[in-house]
Amino acid sequence: EYNEELGLAFEYSGNQHYQIVPFFHLQDQVNLDTQIWRDWAHSNQLSWAIIHIINNFSCKLLTFSTALASR
Repeated sequence: EYNEELGLAFEYSGNQHYQIVPFFHLQDQVNLDTQIWRDWAHSNQLSWAIIHIINNFSCKLLTFSTALASR
């Protein structure tokens, strides 16, 4: 979800971004390390574009979207 006016992005990251999940990480730690690196690279690209990102794994996207739309 992205709000251009605020330059604010919301990203929901599942457990596979923070811990080994066999479905996503067939090579265990190697795949998790790769995921962490991709997340870092993505965040770095957004920083260069002056987009602030909120990473969240506990908030419902619909609730967040509704809150942004009401602004």
